[in-house]
Amino acid sequence: MPAGVSTALARLSGVNAQPVNLIQPTVVLKVPYLDETDGMLKRASYRGVVTLNRNRLQAVIELLNDAARTTYGSLSTAGFQSEPAQVEFSYQFECYTPLAEKPSVLVGGKVSQAHILPFTREVDDAIVVATAGREFRLRPEKPGPLASAALGSNVLAATALSSNTPSPFTPLSSSALVTGRLQLSANATVLPQKIEYAQKVIIRQQSLEAFFSCDQLGAFYRENQPTATVAIGCAEAYRLGQASSRTYQEIPGLARPAYRVFRNLQQPGRFLLAPLTYQITRYSAEMAERAYRPVIFIYAVLDPARPENERIRYDAMLAPAIAPAEYRQLLQALAAEAQQPILELPNMLASQVTYQWNLSANLAVEVTTDRTPDCFHVGLSTGLASALLLKSLIQNTGIAGEARFTFEDGTVLTSALSLNLGQITGPWPAGPVEISRSGAVFKLLNRSESTLAVQDLVLFAAGRASTRLAVEKQLAAGAALDVPATGTFDDAEADFVPIGGNSATLEEIRSMIEDIRSNVVFVDLVNYDNYGLERLEVEARLKGVPGTSPVRMENRRGTVDFLLPLTTYLAARSVEYRVNKVFRTRPPEMTAWLEWNMDANSNIVSIVWEAIR
Repeated sequence: MPAGVSTALARLSGVNAQPVNLIQPTVVLKVPYLDETDGMLKRASYRGVVTLNRNRLQAVIELLNDAARTTYGSLSTAGFQSEPAQVEFSYQFECYTPLAEKPSVLVGGKVSQAHILPFTREVDDAIVVATAGREFRLRPEKPGPLASAALGSNVLAATALSSNTPSPFTPLSSSALVTGRLQLSANATVLPQKIEYAQKVIIRQQSLEAFFSCDQLGAFYRENQPTATVAIGCAEAYRLGQASSRTYQEIPGLARPAYRVFRNLQQPGRFLLAPLTYQITRYSAEMAERAYRPVIFIYAVLDPARPENERIRYDAMLAPAIAPAEYRQLLQALAAEAQQPILELPNMLASQVTYQWNLSANLAVEVTTDRTPDCFHVGLSTGLASALLLKSLIQNTGIAGEARFTFEDGTVLTSALSLNLGQITGPWPAGPVEISRSGAVFKLLNRSESTLAVQDLVLFAAGRASTRLAVEKQLAAGAALDVPATGTFDDAEADFVPIGGNSATLEEIRSMIEDIRSNVVFVDLVNYDNYGLERLEVEARLKGVPGTSPVRMENRRGTVDFLLPLTTYLAARSVEYRVNKVFRTRPPEMTAWLEWNMDANSNIVSIVWEAIR
């Protein structure tokens, strides 16, 4: 700890300072060397196996051949290369930090609503309704049986309260209205102003020169010999620091349709696992209520200043499409190569990753792709007009892409990227079948959203080859299956395939979809005396959405509220309503379902006699 920090903490009475809890600490040793092929100075990066014990971090870095010799030379001998070796230490920690700027609401609190406003001036008993930032005055039908006929069934008797209105009583056709748009609710607008601190994950990285002179610290360098471990002091460096830059060598015998495997030639026991495909993955079992749900999230990004810039965003995480049984069998096969094999994915090992997505130029979609240690985070952003088309692509044909990995030694590998609801994997690496054991019985629980065909149960035991126990049964979503197994085994994995069929929808797979609060305002403009009416009873539903709702009409006006997933909101742009006409002297009459297009007519429905007669 720096002296200034220690002094400042000592001045604070009653404060017991503790080190932060380190999250995913990593230690990388970066060693310069001369590439024997072109004589250029390059740097090799060697990752260590990290052990954290209280406030002490230990990293063990094992090296082979050229890597061991050039590392020894850089660490022990002054001037061995033109630049020193470095130790790079990275870690994360959680904390609360004061906010310099108030945050904006990204997900939640979005509404598309109209409001009936109080209006102090009585102008023909006008009803004032606000939607999409504008106000409209609706005039009830005047006395006389033909009064409403002049309006027509597709004209809304409304007056926009704006300076551009030529006359406060000029009826506007429905095509002149501004349709309702997504806005932040009042609570969502106020909430960010109350937030003073934010919980953040801070990433820290520090690089230090690494040099320990063999002249002064000769006992620091030791060699494991057959009979003992001895100090070697200053030994002759290997070929003046030259080394082969080649890091990886493929192991063809371990290749499978889903992956390739490469041996690390510089660090023993480390292997590169190159998945041929990354697919939409699921949340891990530790994620409580989100456990096993596909990691795909749909939400709206609003721009209050410029509504034309509003975007619909699809975020997804892609993980290796490798079956859990295959992964376990690979680890077992690598045990013949190393006592404790370490499998590494290319995501963070590659010095450069480039991406390409197969999207039509006519589809206005912006794609961002970021890598994490195990996955890829993909974000697709598009306008409201293309949002449903993008949804259809993800649900049906899928969106294909490619990740191109370039490593320090020049090795280039590629993996396919797939955004397709018909191809969901994970969680990585455990998979969607939760397996528990009670005595000689393994219980298989399908935590995925689709039926699985379980072919075998693969049984593992230390020091023995895996064995297969035939199951040959279907396991429905959420269903469990008991499989008896005789013998001594440490663990098991299910060998399964999803049963094919039509791709599920985003709603069916329980994806995370932002909810939108929407409403439709009904305004009764009918003059009851003209037709001998006692009252009108209104029932409404969204077209294509199950369920109906009664509209409680008070003083000739009423509102029906809907809470919809964003994808449903974008698709359900028509409301259907029917009216029960209760007469004073004859039996009531129910109209057929009438459709009101909210894109064309806003979410204010004016009930006129011409429409319900």
